[in-house]
Amino acid sequence: MVVNMKHARRRFGLDLRRLREQAGLTQTETASAALLSQTMLSDLERGTKATKRSTIVLLDQALTAQGALLRAWESLNTSSGVPEWFEGVAQLQRDASALRIFQPLLVPGLLQAPDYARTQLRLGNEDATDAEIGDLVGTRIERQSILKTDRPPKLMVVLNEEVVRRPFGGHETMAAQVDQLIALSNKQRVTIQIITANHGFHPGLDGGFQIIDVPDLGHVVYLETSASGFPLSDAESVERFTGLFSDLRGLALPPDASRELMKKARSDFDDYK
Repeated sequence: MVVNMKHARRRFGLDLRRLREQAGLTQTETASAALLSQTMLSDLERGTKATKRSTIVLLDQALTAQGALLRAWESLNTSSGVPEWFEGVAQLQRDASALRIFQPLLVPGLLQAPDYARTQLRLGNEDATDAEIGDLVGTRIERQSILKTDRPPKLMVVLNEEVVRRPFGGHETMAAQVDQLIALSNKQRVTIQIITANHGFHPGLDGGFQIIDVPDLGHVVYLETSASGFPLSDAESVERFTGLFSDLRGLALPPDASRELMKKARSDFDDYK
């Protein structure tokens, strides 16, 4: 199995704790509502124990998580390294007419060059073999085929300047990655904008997200955290993140100026060769 189960359980534990705290419940209150011991709940939140699906269903109901906790638990059992909830998001991306993506820390998967993707996937799958990592890289790169169709979705991306300046994976890896971003930014239906580092604090620093516009379905927000991600489609969330993305675009440099900044970042990586 590609996914490190200890790491996956820790991620699930973080999701469980986050949802419990969002619900305003203590461990004791949650355990009582889900008919399990407080010790067992504590072990689940710390990622030291596994449990069965029926227990997760009860926890999801106790936390009024609307299936979010169950989807996180189901992702533990995937053999492909792609959580089941993300497979649904990937399908939405394939059907999308437009994608709006913000990332404060890393290049989004749809824009990653192979070596950059390999670096990120290795961090999340420390026990995987090189062949397994190669399979995951191939899956990620294959997803980018949606940008090469006759009618690709309109893609609008906002990145923090740190994303194109940080030597993630080394200077050669980043040089190739920024080359790819520059090439993509020249495509007709792709817009990449950079929020410069001198902005300091801004409202997008809580985490990355994307808004997926799907014909006949509407808008879906995919909210990303350091540990996992989950989709939201309620009207309030869609309105909130649509407004946030508009604000972030307003903070960012225009597309042409963003391209020039990326070219400067690319040349800076050459200085380290």
